[in-house]
Amino acid sequence: MRHLKTLTIIVLLAFTSILKAQTKEEKNFIGKWLTEDKTLTIEIYKDNGMFYGKVIKDTNPKTKKGLPSVGQIMVIEMKLKGKNLEGGTIKDIDTGKEYDAKLVPIDNNKIRLKISVMLISYNEIWTRQV
Repeated sequence: MRHLKTLTIIVLLAFTSILKAQTKEEKNFIGKWLTEDKTLTIEIYKDNGMFYGKVIKDTNPKTKKGLPSVGQIMVIEMKLKGKNLEGGTIKDIDTGKEYDAKLVPIDNNKIRLKISVMLISYNEIWTRQV
């Protein structure tokens, strides 16, 4: 009986430390990010276990289709896998097309967006905004 209580405490402590580590990884992405061309500010947030990114500022507030870009969801349903956000898509707000993408932390203030379309790959660095 005594061993069962000890084992239960050890399992709970291990589980708690795993949750804290995951929260630290999540903090690498949650926040406001300026795109490499400095035209968009994207706010990344978590909702129901998935990560999303919404356009909150645009130096060119209309898309090529004439639609407002502010408020559009650009990062869609990404999940934390290891240190990266992946498994979701990124939307080109000008065309409305979605592409497989992942976000990789570089340091506390920079993340790399990696987009893959067949054999073509595109990378862009986003910088954290305060």
